[in-house]
Amino acid sequence: QPDKHRAVVAQMVKVKPEFVVQTGDLVGGDGSDPKDWQEAYEIIAPLRALGPYYMAMGNHDRGNPEIAKQLDLPADERMYYTVTRGNCLFIVLNTNTIRLSGKDEEQVTWFQEQLQTATAEHRFVVLHHPLYTIGAYRPGDPTVRKRLLPILKQYPVTAAFSAHDHGYYRTSREGNTFIVTAGGGAPLYDQHPELALPGDKFKKTYHFIEVTVTGPEVAMKVIDEQGLEVDSFTLPERSQPATSAAPAAAGS
Repeated sequence: QPDKHRAVVAQMVKVKPEFVVQTGDLVGGDGSDPKDWQEAYEIIAPLRALGPYYMAMGNHDRGNPEIAKQLDLPADERMYYTVTRGNCLFIVLNTNTIRLSGKDEEQVTWFQEQLQTATAEHRFVVLHHPLYTIGAYRPGDPTVRKRLLPILKQYPVTAAFSAHDHGYYRTSREGNTFIVTAGGGAPLYDQHPELALPGDKFKKTYHFIEVTVTGPEVAMKVIDEQGLEVDSFTLPERSQPATSAAPAAAGS
């Protein structure tokens, strides 16, 4: 829904992000139609004019092997890579190959190595398929969870951002904060009425997340397509100071 996508982007531009991290499915279909990408790139152009635009590959993006080149990402066609901003490390994964093969040992091993050797105070994981969700794709992707959760339990991160289940969801499990930010424009899904845990937050809304890192504090605001704040929270403090700021763009 390009109109919804434009509305979300318009609100993002207002906060003047240093950079954007998108959680996948920038287009619909199978991702092979150049016209879809032309429209998507036109919509996000105001954001790219402000700073870098990073993204994870969603299942609808798989038909375009040139994403990394088109967005000037520090990645190859495998579409998993890292970005360091200040004292924040973003590990961007391609869960399509993990999900479809059930393995992708090369990427999984690489992911573990990134966390093992990370020195950044704040570590964020960006992936398309959620480990946990209480929406249409409940309770989350079992293959992705099986492959990645043991690593995240051993090496907890500040937050793991995902998409795929259209809407907003936040939960704390296994020592990590998992956030589904999938309200960038695609039709929204309903919440399952019985699956929420105490403290979970679910909102059927188009949105993005403004992430502000100031020293040890990571503050997040969830802002809808009308500019209204629908959730806000601060993540646990860590030990070393850092300064950085960026919104994590909603995927779909």
